[in-house]
Amino acid sequence: MVYATFKEACIDLGLLEDDGEWVALFSEGAQFMTGMALRHLFTLDLQHTTISNPLAIWQTLGHSMCNDIPRILATGRVPVPPGAEEIDEIDLDYGLYLIQEYLKEFRKTLLEYGLPEPVLDWVVGQARVTNPVMAEELAYHPRQEKEKSDSMRAQLNPEQVSCFEEIIKAVEQYDCQPHGNRSSGFFLQGAAGTGKTFLYNCFCSYLRAERKIVLCMASSGIAAQLLPGGRTAHSRFKISLSNALNSGCNITSSSPLAHMIRNTSLIIWDEVPMQHKSCFEAVNWTLNDICHINDSSLFGRIPIVLGGDFAQILPVVRRGLQQATVQACIQHSSIWNSLDVLRLRTTMRIEANNSNRVFIGFLKSLVNDSTMYGKIAIPDYIRRVISIDQLCDQLYPQALLNEAVTSHSALIGKAILAFKNDL
Repeated sequence: MVYATFKEACIDLGLLEDDGEWVALFSEGAQFMTGMALRHLFTLDLQHTTISNPLAIWQTLGHSMCNDIPRILATGRVPVPPGAEEIDEIDLDYGLYLIQEYLKEFRKTLLEYGLPEPVLDWVVGQARVTNPVMAEELAYHPRQEKEKSDSMRAQLNPEQVSCFEEIIKAVEQYDCQPHGNRSSGFFLQGAAGTGKTFLYNCFCSYLRAERKIVLCMASSGIAAQLLPGGRTAHSRFKISLSNALNSGCNITSSSPLAHMIRNTSLIIWDEVPMQHKSCFEAVNWTLNDICHINDSSLFGRIPIVLGGDFAQILPVVRRGLQQATVQACIQHSSIWNSLDVLRLRTTMRIEANNSNRVFIGFLKSLVNDSTMYGKIAIPDYIRRVISIDQLCDQLYPQALLNEAVTSHSALIGKAILAFKNDL
């Protein structure tokens, strides 16, 4: 049999893997991810992995990657170029254009991956002054966002209301005077269940209802999924993976991403205690550079909310001891003293259930009570064991293991969580 390309021949001979796993990945993602998220994932996979046949994946799952585009085009915010009436699937054509723009950030093209170029010239008229990166951040329905904002604001507790008003005030001051001398950086400290994510979503809906840009990101992909339009910080700001101090991000001042950042009203960055301090310093330096602000300012003077809980995981330092881990934390960064620390102490998740209130109070005291800093004593109500065998016997008694043979739900709620993989 004769194949059209050497790659097809190599796949048939088993020298290259086929894209079965990639098709399964995108098919599963299509069940819960937005089209925008799928396009970002597809672009990153093209850049950093070895997809054998990108065209086949696009032909199979292109509609899922573009499921948000009909709504975007219906709003009229993206001008439809001439000749659109001659194309049957205009949403796929615009999707190719958006993927092409993402690839430009990596200095790549669609043709390099065997993908077709868009038929229509989307860079016409108004689109010449509206970059696609910014267009996606503005692709929210103001009326729907207003309804969500009103609903969520009615549910805020007094602590959340105080934080909301202070941060929104900083955003409004920045929008009125973006080149002022005021730097607005906040750190939102709160234990698990105090409503940090709910407050982030409230910020997003409130500002997006006013057609303002809010950049949502987190240190991990799972945390980013909880934020509307969320991405990892490394993906959004092109942060280097080396954790080298005194380095910047891979963003040029003339890029579409830089232009969008200069028009951003608020940056939300969740789960920051687990990220190395060099990431924040790199983003701080880069934003000052692309916003043409002196290095003594904070994040280009764009209002930013950093959030997290220092009682949870700290940065991972390869072969690092306790001192190296602590030194890598954002609290030892040059920007920390410039942040205003806001605290959420009221636990929302146990309002209707008091069974864990004592333990939640203990967890919150680890951060809020200075007498708990350093070495601590484990409360008496927390069971302790002296060996791994004893731990396993308590969590998985023989009667439970016997039950698990016939009942798949017997082990639900039973797990050993370890901060090191040495069990």
